[in-house]
Amino acid sequence: MIAARRSFTLIEIAAAVGILGMILLVSIPVLSSMLAVIELKSVARGIVTDLRLAQELSSSGRSTVAVEFLPKGFLGEPARYVVGKRRVELPEKFDFKSKKTITFSPSGFTPPGGSGTVTVTDMGGRIKRIMVSSAGRVRME
Repeated sequence: MIAARRSFTLIEIAAAVGILGMILLVSIPVLSSMLAVIELKSVARGIVTDLRLAQELSSSGRSTVAVEFLPKGFLGEPARYVVGKRRVELPEKFDFKSKKTITFSPSGFTPPGGSGTVTVTDMGGRIKRIMVSSAGRVRME
């Protein structure tokens, strides 16, 4: 007695490939949206890190350090921020909601008017807020 070989037919394979293709097609928008959220969080975390660095520089250098946030310019300038003498440009798809300056005094606190919220936006309308309290606490929302 010869054992029958078990295998898939061409129709079964085509159906499985079709189902996998449909699942992939439906998941692409979700994956791209997740990627955009991850990129926005990454940019915001970089800003938080630079704010904390500015705070550390003000304490260790015993001088006031300001971080200036500048939205995109009319002539195609990218959104950017300046920490001391270092200028950091954001990728093209990101922008700041408004111009803002955060200042740290040598104590590590922010002087009156030196605290505030920096809002980063992306092309999809998503936002991340970075808040600096008057006590110098830097946090991301």
